[in-house]
Amino acid sequence: MHVARIGTAFDSCNAAAFRHPRERLLLVEVKAVEILHPSSKAQLFSYMKLLDVPIGLLINFHEPVLKNGISRMILPGANRGEGNEGGDVSL
Repeated sequence: MHVARIGTAFDSCNAAAFRHPRERLLLVEVKAVEILHPSSKAQLFSYMKLLDVPIGLLINFHEPVLKNGISRMILPGANRGEGNEGGDVSL
């Protein structure tokens, strides 16, 4: 499994892109905030576009019930081009 680590200097977000052996990609961003703002989803969506990752998970660990803090996003048409045969996620 190939892993690429993504981070920004502007906030305390943590995100990582994971490549499954079957060439499926998943981007996971974790937070622990009281209120999840729409900008958090927009940030994840931007990362997904930049890295050409089709599936993203935004997980907020501040929720009392963890399943209520999980948001799944799908980027249609991502990771379907011919240029993605190398197997590595590049930043």
